[in-house]
Amino acid sequence: MKNIVGGEKEKLKTSGRNKKLASHEFLAEFRDDLKNYILRIERAISDEIGRYKDSSFYKPLSYAVKGGKRIRPLILILSAESISRKQENSNPYPAAVAIELLHTESLIHDDMIDKESYRRGKPAFHVKYGEPLTILSADFMFAIVLDILAEYREPQILKEVASSVLEMCEGEVKDFKIQLGQQEFSMETYLSLIEKKTASLFSVAAKIGAIIGGGEKWEIDTLSWFGRLFGVSYQIRDDLLDLRKGEKVSDFLRKLMRVRSYEEVKVNLLEMAKKYSRMAIETLKPLRNTKAKECLCELAKFSVLREF
Repeated sequence: MKNIVGGEKEKLKTSGRNKKLASHEFLAEFRDDLKNYILRIERAISDEIGRYKDSSFYKPLSYAVKGGKRIRPLILILSAESISRKQENSNPYPAAVAIELLHTESLIHDDMIDKESYRRGKPAFHVKYGEPLTILSADFMFAIVLDILAEYREPQILKEVASSVLEMCEGEVKDFKIQLGQQEFSMETYLSLIEKKTASLFSVAAKIGAIIGGGEKWEIDTLSWFGRLFGVSYQIRDDLLDLRKGEKVSDFLRKLMRVRSYEEVKVNLLEMAKKYSRMAIETLKPLRNTKAKECLCELAKFSVLREF
């Protein structure tokens, strides 16, 4: 993937040089034709939260969804458009909102478990609202997710989301056991943890998009696998960025740096992230060539190059 460090890298540097952008705005500048998708996602999220304006949860929900790259809903929409067979209930945007809310709800839980103080440059949800309202807000958000997805009248969508949530919960428990020293740690454990905690939601986003788009089984499976590989690459890059910024890093990285230098760890993880990005792009080859497919490939490159 030689072109991964060429023009795209320069574009990433220059687009953020003169002004501070929200992360989803930065992504839109990375590739201009993503801008309309992201604007529509933002509008759809705002409209959905607006339905609860008279609820006690309106302000907490608005706070929770502010910021974020919107990559998961973007992958869902692009997956749907890469198939794009007209059928009933084929609008992917409500499902994209549901996936973003599910992601947000998982972050709320994660931050409370890990006792994080900040998220997206502002106080973490549990710090601002306290634990009781945090738990209730996350439950409320999950109910919204189910309400949105039920409208598609497609049992497989709900089943796939349930499977993803189960996998994410297993990953969270595994992470907790590692922190307590109750489980051995290795590269295999690290990758397994990433698959469960992060890649599973990227995978289900792509899969739901393919289902809504009217995909055949092989197309649905192809996009699901793309999402999983993308998610691994994305999380490794996240860990690399935390390492470089000197922020809280995973137990795996701390243990790895006891036996290897910072430079070795950085180079090894970057190569691994590039490898998974290449695999994700390769996975899409059997799909017909569309603008949406091209955008998915660009996102896979972006996952390795991003600086946030």
